[in-house]
This record gives sequence, C-alpha cells and structure tokens, in this order.
Amino acid sequence: MRRFLISAALAIALPALAQDDAVWLTLTEQAATFYEQDQYADGIRVAARALMIAEENWPGQPRVATSLSNLARLYLAQGEFDEVEPLLRRALEIDERTLGKEHPHYARELGALAHLEELRGRYEEAEKLYREGLEIMEGSKGPDHPDTATAMNNLAGFYAACGRFDEGESLFRRALAVQEKALDSGDPRIAVSLANVATLFHSRGEFKQAESFYQRALDIDEAAYGKDHPNVARDADSLGTLYDSMDRPEDARPLHDRAAAIWEKSGGKGLRAHAAALDNAGRVALARGRLADSEIFFHWAWEIRRKFLGNDHPDMVISLENLGCLYTRWGRLGDAKSVYRRALTIREKTFAPEHPAVADSLVALSKVCTARKEYAEAERYETRALAILEKERGPLDRSVAESLDRLADALEAQNRFAEALPKRARAARAWGQILGEDHPELAGRYMALADLCRKTGRDAEAARFRERAIEIKMKYPGP
Repeated sequence: MRRFLISAALAIALPALAQDDAVWLTLTEQAATFYEQDQYADGIRVAARALMIAEENWPGQPRVATSLSNLARLYLAQGEFDEVEPLLRRALEIDERTLGKEHPHYARELGALAHLEELRGRYEEAEKLYREGLEIMEGSKGPDHPDTATAMNNLAGFYAACGRFDEGESLFRRALAVQEKALDSGDPRIAVSLANVATLFHSRGEFKQAESFYQRALDIDEAAYGKDHPNVARDADSLGTLYDSMDRPEDARPLHDRAAAIWEKSGGKGLRAHAAALDNAGRVALARGRLADSEIFFHWAWEIRRKFLGNDHPDMVISLENLGCLYTRWGRLGDAKSVYRRALTIREKTFAPEHPAVADSLVALSKVCTARKEYAEAERYETRALAILEKERGPLDRSVAESLDRLADALEAQNRFAEALPKRARAARAWGQILGEDHPELAGRYMALADLCRKTGRDAEAARFRERAIEIKMKYPGP
C-alpha cells in the first residue's frame, strides 16, 4: 500500500487559540506517529479527537480539512474504505474554498482519493485523480520540487500496479532524478525511489542493476535511521529476495533473518508498504512471463501479511488475488480456485454483501470455474456478481456487459439456450450503447445472438441479427 503523509501542521498562518491550539497540534502529531508505526486503531482514536477540536474552534477552515484528511488516511490504511470517501470529499471542499484548487494541500487530498479509487478497482478515475494531483504539484511547487517527485512516485506506483511498467519506470526515474538534484544525497526519500527502480530491475531479471540500487537504498536508510529501523528491514529483505532469485541462498538468508528480527522487535512496523512493493515486483515478473520469480514475490508478500496481520485481514485479499492470477496463468486452476474462494470469504466478512469488492471476487471465481468447465458453479458466482454490479454501476457499464456475456456463456455451456438468449441480448444492447451501434465488435455479438435464436427456434430473429452483423462487417472490411 502506498504511503501518504499525515499532516502535523499547515504551512499557512492560523490564529493561535492557546490551549486548544496546542492540544490539536499534539493530537495531530500523535496521529502521525501512530500512522508511521502502523498502529491505525490508536491513530483513528487520536485523529478523531483532533477533528472534534478543529471543528469546534476553526469550523470550515484548513485545520478541519487537515484533520479530515488525516483521519481518512488512517481509515484507508486500515482497509475501512467506506469511511474514507466522505472525509476526503469534505476536506477537498474546504481546501478548494479556502486555499484554492491549485494549492498543494488540495493536490495531496486528490492523491489520497486516487488511491482509494485504485483500491476499489475504479482505475480510470484513479488515474485521472493521480494525474490531476501531479499537475497541481508541478504548477504550484515546480517540476523539480521533492513534493512533485512524491506525486510522480504515486502515479508511477499506480502504473506499475496496473501492468503499465514502461510508464511506471519512466516516472520512477524522473522522481529519482528530481530528488537527487533537490535533496541531500542521504535523504531517505531518495532511498524510496531507489528501491522502486530496483524492484522494476529485479522483476525484469536485470539482477546486477537491481543489486546496486537495493544496496544504495539500504546504505541510505541505515545512515539515516540506524541499523534497527523498519525501513532498513524492508531494504534488507528486498535485497535478500533478489539473492533468492539469483540462487544465492548463502547471501539471502542473513538478510531475511536480519529483517525478521527487526520486524519482530518493532511489532511489524513498515511491513505493509514492503508487502506492496513485493506485489508490484510479482506483477512485473508475471507480465514478463517469469512465473517462478513471480511466485517468489507473491508468496513472500502473502507470508508477511499472514504473519503480522493475520489470516482474515483485508490486505490478505491482495496476496490471494495475486496468487490466483498467477496460478490461472500457470494452469494451476485448482490452486487458483482455492485462493479466490479464500479471498471471497475475507471480503464477505469485511464488506457489506453488495459491495463492489465482493463482486470482484465473485467474478474471479466465475472465470476460474468456467476454465475448469464447472459451469453451474460459474453461473452461481456470476449471477451474484451481476446483481451487485448492476446496482452499483447501472445497466450500461462495461463491467455489467461483460458479466452478462460471462453468464450467457455459462448457460450456453449447459445447453440452456433459452435462458442464455435474453442475457446475450441485454449484453449486445449494452455494448451498442457503450461502443456505438456500428462498432466492429458488435458484428460478432450479433452473430452469437443469431446462433442462439436458431437454437431456440427463433429463425426470423436469427435472420435479422445475421443481417445486422453482415451490415456492420461490410462497413469495416478486414481479416
């Protein structure tokens, strides 16, 4: 999970209100400390008190926005997504009204909201928000400011998580160049960027370059924080994982042992960010066909979360779904089904039954059951997913059209053609609205409808759909 700063104070003039002012600052600093220590429940309790004081003394002012934002980040880190958006929306409204939409504080709230949308699977909206935040930082702070580099890193991390590795690498390198120019050579922020670039090298199999960047990050963090800091554990563990990939167990084991000892001593501080970095490395390796390396990354992230967060923590879903994707690609469909079912169980405990995140797990299970030719089970999962998606996103959303097509596929595979036909017809109508009535993809969908009509004795309708498919194909001739 990407990290976002908890604001300890605003860099603008605010009236001091003696005791309340001091209490607010103290509570805000305590919330920041709890956040950095991954003690989110304690942080939420303290941040809520800071928000109450801010609303009593500075209603509608930037300190209220700061407190709202801090509380939202803590809820986000704890995986309580439903609590986050209302808080961030209020913070954005206050910052826009009091500071303006071009202010860095507004950009930071956009970054947090973007991360929420990313976690919800709303990737187009997430990218839009990340990019808008970066543009504001570039305009307000300049392209060579460290805060701009932080916004670059956030967008780069999003690209890497989405499999857009070339774009991610370009931004990671830009951020590193800005930091090396603007910051002292021993600044820990440089270590974060070095580790980001190292992870990309590692997952592409460019081990020598990765080793150099990981080692530099480790050296910087050791000098900045001391030898027993969680960030040093992260760096040591990353370097150890690289040596695992290089088949150098004699070098890897001492680094893993050192990291484990630090985490045990610190209560697991910093582990969630490290697990997220391992996730990204696994995705890069998977995209490049390095399945065994991908499993190393994904399984290590799973083990970290299991040990320090527990089997039922919402973050476990990230590891389970990554492993499910890998096992599906590998053809290990039984393993994929097992981890996807575990992910569904956790999400059903974490969210309401009709939450979109539950639909994501249902869709994953529907797909793997279809691949295993377990069509009745796929139908059950997809039916539930479709109901959730239609309620959440409306009948003309792409995800709904895709779900209708998958459900029709499952019904057809069971020779239940009469039940499949209305699902396929609804999907075709939705795709016509989404893509345009004459889009070339519609030709194949109308031919599929014609085939279903023929199988159910609707010959006249079959002829109409076939004619419509031919009409579209004539407009877009090609192979």
